[in-house]
Amino acid sequence: MEDCGKPAADYKKLCDTAVKYGAAFHKAFDFSADSIAALDEILQYYHEEYRENRASDSQLWNLSVIFGVYLGQTLLDTYLTLRGYFWAAGEDSIPVLKKDGKNQMSPITKVYKRLLNGPEDSVKSFYDVALYIADGKL
Repeated sequence: MEDCGKPAADYKKLCDTAVKYGAAFHKAFDFSADSIAALDEILQYYHEEYRENRASDSQLWNLSVIFGVYLGQTLLDTYLTLRGYFWAAGEDSIPVLKKDGKNQMSPITKVYKRLLNGPEDSVKSFYDVALYIADGKL
């Protein structure tokens, strides 16, 4: 992992927290492609909590970081590392998955949009499209 303000141990800690959240929802977060559909289900729950004003903006952002790092690490573990991607600092120091100056993805921002907007911003779709982008097909 490139230094983007967070040591590798912080990413692991965030992923461990995401795995615990998954377990609380009886979902296995095992860093596999299959776990991303379960992630989308949990994000739907929190989207509804936010829509009903039972979650604050800061809670939404904290969840975005936790689940976004899990999403990003799953992408790296399953596919993107082999295509040259790594964690890097993006705009506003938000961690992104980066290959070079032209190729980067922001799983944290995507999770934030999913929490705000609901299913129209599916993280499963983001995952699938990321694979195409990594292969240069989009």
